[in-house]
Amino acid sequence: MSVRPLLLLLLTLSVFAAGGCNSARYVYLDGTGGVIAMPYNTEGNRAEATKLMRAHCPNGFEIVREQEVAIGSTTTTSTGTEPTQSGGVVAGTTISTRTDTEWQIVFRCRAR
Repeated sequence: MSVRPLLLLLLTLSVFAAGGCNSARYVYLDGTGGVIAMPYNTEGNRAEATKLMRAHCPNGFEIVREQEVAIGSTTTTSTGTEPTQSGGVVAGTTISTRTDTEWQIVFRCRAR
């Protein structure tokens, strides 16, 4: 197995592992509700989002909409060499771009 695929796999796993450490955060708030964002729609992040919505809406809340939102992009460039069967070496560059997203919850506070 070539070293390049192994390095790409390790890089990908570390990016996902680091992203999982984040939790919910406020994006927008007003007197009637707001928007909460989290890196992934996981059980732990949803629990944190629920705490934030309860803190902002003491009389309860309703979720108006949930959606995945594009927040940017990340471009990765990797350069490497591969041996050929004839004993030579081939150099190459791989450029990949992925869209960065987060999960957002739009919520509304309930009136008394």
